[in-house]
Amino acid sequence: MLSLTSNTTWTRAGEAAWRLALFSGLITLAVQAVTLTLGLAAFLAAPRLDDLGKGFGGLGGIPALVLLAVSVLNLPLLLHGLASLPAGGRKQAPRLLLATFPLAVFVSYAFLAHLFDPCGRGLLSSGSYFLGQPLCSYWGSHLETSSRLHLLQHAVNPTLAVVGAYALAIRIATLGRTGLSLLRNVS
Repeated sequence: MLSLTSNTTWTRAGEAAWRLALFSGLITLAVQAVTLTLGLAAFLAAPRLDDLGKGFGGLGGIPALVLLAVSVLNLPLLLHGLASLPAGGRKQAPRLLLATFPLAVFVSYAFLAHLFDPCGRGLLSSGSYFLGQPLCSYWGSHLETSSRLHLLQHAVNPTLAVVGAYALAIRIATLGRTGLSLLRNVS
């Protein structure tokens, strides 16, 4: 019986999936940096930049679509890890974990941010102001963060924590791979 781990084509496919996952991690970090920077700019320079907060997750939905595309980019790593699971056992766990993080980032950015909305949760009222800017406004019949805070809300709450965990997981995974290759070269 042919083992999946001894097949050089299978190994190359795994390495290509790994590189694609690292690339998608860089894209995720870039999207987070841009949305955080523009979210702060929209809040501080309001009302001139109010339009940045409009759309699905702000910026017309572009960050949410990019994060969804990044999730799709990680499918090869997920599929390779699942297929290698019987042969590789627990060695595949870090890859499987890394493959699921982009989907977690997308879900936290696109959907969970509204679960933590301080205006919708009643922590802030329609009369709440910061630096002379309203923090909350009515959208239809319910209270939400104002459009000038919408992009910042999606970038920070809870997405920042998930992206931070993703960056840490990438760093640990790459250190592990580098450390293993250094050990092999020493002996």
